[in-house]
Amino acid sequence: MQGDASDIAHLANMLRESIACEIVKGPMQELVMFQVEESVEKIDFNVGEILVTTAEVRVNDVIGYGMVMDVDEQKATDCAFLMAVYESRSPEMQAVENLAEALARKTEKRMQEEKEIVSSTRVQFEVMGGQDPNVAHNA
Repeated sequence: MQGDASDIAHLANMLRESIACEIVKGPMQELVMFQVEESVEKIDFNVGEILVTTAEVRVNDVIGYGMVMDVDEQKATDCAFLMAVYESRSPEMQAVENLAEALARKTEKRMQEEKEIVSSTRVQFEVMGGQDPNVAHNA
């Protein structure tokens, strides 16, 4: 879902040359509810809806499902196709697994870089630091 569309499309187009597929459910836009856990009472809280694009593709007898954030019909279809290839246990499934691992590494690296940027802007406050007893209002 977070992977680069061009990386996904490259492998999907390459595999489509040798693997037949059928689009079961064409790409369509849907809304999904975004939930988070409330930190005090530990209950689920519905923040709002997120726009996604979904698709279903059949490879042999296996149906692959793809869902991506925002409107991206090609990426959703490519993800569904690659999922079907992987789940069908065809010899090409290793290429799909390799792509997933590479995309996970890219995402992890990007998230680490973002975390470092945010951390660099963090302000350090001294809370209830040492009070000088020589100051009149601290005595």
